[in-house]
Amino acid sequence: GDDPVRRAELQGLVTRASEGIDEVRSIVWALRRDGQPWGELVAYLRQRCSELSEACRVLGEDEDSTREVPGVLVVEVLRIVQEAVRNAVRHADARHIEVRLAWHETLTITVDDDGRGLPAEANQSRGGLANLQVRARACGGGVQFERLSPGTRVRVWLHQVP
Repeated sequence: GDDPVRRAELQGLVTRASEGIDEVRSIVWALRRDGQPWGELVAYLRQRCSELSEACRVLGEDEDSTREVPGVLVVEVLRIVQEAVRNAVRHADARHIEVRLAWHETLTITVDDDGRGLPAEANQSRGGLANLQVRARACGGGVQFERLSPGTRVRVWLHQVP
């Protein structure tokens, strides 16, 4: 029959499967060579994020730089950005999402959205937010969540190859 619970479960499976495929695509792209030029990484992220949401803009500092980002770090950047954008789309109903990328001594990712914001009781130790923290710490970095009005800013910084 037309069981809403089973339909929701099936929808969840379809979503997770397509996210898994997205992740594999990104990893394959990231690791096809030892490193990716910074400008190509920014351009690739712009393309991936526009697939995740039409509301998403990606801005890279020094986008014409050809400096190589090590492949393993590229993988983490891709995963972190996709996770943060998915969170904004899925949980915040954001109309605008802006991803800013900068790479000096530290690689910094800032994701701003104009959505509902983190609930006061948001448990940042589970789910997508926790994944961001685990990934950032593996790269000697960290994550900071900040309330905007409206919305949320997620700042992630990475220092080294995991």
